[in-house]
Amino acid sequence: MELKNNYEFKIYENQRDSDKPNYRFHKTRYTAALRFGVVPEVNNGIVTIQFEGEHTNDVIAHEGKEALRGTMYINGNPLRDVILIIRTNYSGQSSLITFWPISQHPDAKDSYTDPLVDTAMGGSPYDINRVATVMHTKFKENAGVSPALLMKIAYENENKELQILAHQRAHLLTESLEKNKELEVSLDLERQEKAKAIYDSQLKDQVIESKNKVIEDQLTELLRLQQQSLMVPTRGEVVTKSNLARIDRVEEAIKGKNNQKAIILHMSDGTQRANNWDRGYEARLKLAKTLSEEKRLVRTDVWNMPGTSYRWQNWFKNIYVVD
Repeated sequence: MELKNNYEFKIYENQRDSDKPNYRFHKTRYTAALRFGVVPEVNNGIVTIQFEGEHTNDVIAHEGKEALRGTMYINGNPLRDVILIIRTNYSGQSSLITFWPISQHPDAKDSYTDPLVDTAMGGSPYDINRVATVMHTKFKENAGVSPALLMKIAYENENKELQILAHQRAHLLTESLEKNKELEVSLDLERQEKAKAIYDSQLKDQVIESKNKVIEDQLTELLRLQQQSLMVPTRGEVVTKSNLARIDRVEEAIKGKNNQKAIILHMSDGTQRANNWDRGYEARLKLAKTLSEEKRLVRTDVWNMPGTSYRWQNWFKNIYVVD
């Protein structure tokens, strides 16, 4: 029987000998919040995480890394059946790379927290408690969902709530003003003006509701198409992300050694990126056309196995919505 390994990782908020923020610190906290609904506590600028487990072949880690399965302790509380990925340097010191719960959907390991980390690195961190509650709930329902899309939905819902609150306050103010109208204003005129105010308010609510329904339906459709077309690495492929750009135009062509039908993305940076995979083709094509029409900012990725050299400037596997 393989002996269990015990680890203690200390992740510093700032880089050593510098005031610059530490990417790994924010990556660890947002990952725990999104995937487990737990916010790691910070003591004197340090997050401490313990792990107890064994090496596992259930997950194939990338070259130079190791996969373990066991119990993770965050804030002293045990989280069982966790996959942990670590890297050990030449001196034997191990560093934490990432982690996810076995109990959740297999796509959980591929949920990128980069959009969340970018907010913290930029000095305006997204509310991590909201990630551990609202986003974590959405994540459990759909482990492959993009955090960038969840952030966008959250911001739009907040905007909708502010609109409703503003309407309620305006309605209360209108009622207060109407009660203090001069006595010489006839009752009939009062009723007419009040009826008009109610009508305008209802009409405005209908317009707002209609617009929000359109936005919500568009986001739901994008999420559905992205999930249908999503491809997940299963053989230890090296995944390389592209730059950020917009899809100017989408066309279909014949490309590949077997003359496969292919989707060609004409990007705003001048690159042309192709995908000739049959699985998820129609959903991927519709997703690309929708994002092109809406002028959305996207990122693609490309996969490579040893001996291959596909470049993201020429090929793509997945399309991720960024804004």
